[in-house]
Amino acid sequence: PLRRVGLNFLRFRRALGLLAFLYVALHLTAWIWLDMGLRWDEMLADLTRRPFVIVGMIGFVVLVPLALTSWNGAIRRMGGAAWARLHKLAYVAILAGMAHYILLSKVWTGGLVLYTALAVALLAVRLVPKRSPRRQLAT
Repeated sequence: PLRRVGLNFLRFRRALGLLAFLYVALHLTAWIWLDMGLRWDEMLADLTRRPFVIVGMIGFVVLVPLALTSWNGAIRRMGGAAWARLHKLAYVAILAGMAHYILLSKVWTGGLVLYTALAVALLAVRLVPKRSPRRQLAT
């Protein structure tokens, strides 16, 4: 959507996606190791008690196939159309991340409102159909 306003990050799309996955994986690792202390029974209990943990896990699970197929060989093997359909899961991941952040926060801070508004705006722009150039009528 940012291309419509003159920002073209198409060259960096794959790198940005993989960096987002790395960030989420590190976030999950910090939760498992630092917050939970590798206590798996407490982690399972957290999954049932805290909705933001469940939503965060859903977002991570959705990102895994996207990261695994973000290389040229996967695109060739899957075919462009199937790969593109799979990578629409990025929208689910964005919504899950946004919901995770909202549910985690107890107070609506400026940052929370800004990030939520930005995510909603970018997703909303994706819903607006692209304008195609009008065909010239022969006279």
